[in-house]
Amino acid sequence: MRIGILYQYGLLSSGSGIYVARLAQGLCALGHNVGIICWEHEPEGHSFIEAAYQGRGDQVQTLFQRQPSPRCWLHLLDGQAPVAYPRVEAPERPLFTQLSDEEIEAHVADLADQVTEVVLRHRLEILHANHVVLMPYVAWLVKERTGIPYVVTVHGSTIEYVVVPDPRYRPYAEQGLRKADRVIVLNEDVRERTLALCPQARIVEVPVGVDTRVFRPA
Repeated sequence: MRIGILYQYGLLSSGSGIYVARLAQGLCALGHNVGIICWEHEPEGHSFIEAAYQGRGDQVQTLFQRQPSPRCWLHLLDGQAPVAYPRVEAPERPLFTQLSDEEIEAHVADLADQVTEVVLRHRLEILHANHVVLMPYVAWLVKERTGIPYVVTVHGSTIEYVVVPDPRYRPYAEQGLRKADRVIVLNEDVRERTLALCPQARIVEVPVGVDTRVFRPA
């Protein structure tokens, strides 16, 4: 299966970044083709990423390619993404709560255009969006355009740091969760917070995994 993973940060920026990286590696090990669509500015530092691209339209560039037919690749999104809370590694990035209504709408529209293009170029078959804003809403827009299904993993932080303090984001979160084919939660606490936000979400609980090749009882 050709899978696209949507993520709004870099792969080493937080626990959810580690989750995305390990998920991509695991899916590739199972024989899937995986594209990570995110703001990772140093993709060459991840040995499991076999190719990386940037740009849109006829301006797409290959940043590097390690294999003739990459099993795991990354597309670096254009623009400057907002963050849920101040990031030490990206102090210049604005907070979601600092954006104007016009900036939110423009950011969503631009992301939907970029992701749609990547989906069509790589003939992706499913999207996996991470966090409750704004990637699930973007995935829904792309589904409306292309028919591609999507699932969401809720990590929790954007509920507490974005949706709760800034009600402008609630409709985006609710729509993105409601229209998802499945919503993955990592524990019971996140399940409860997700259902409080969107009771219609089709939830499945998949606890965070452990790589037993690295961590195992002594």
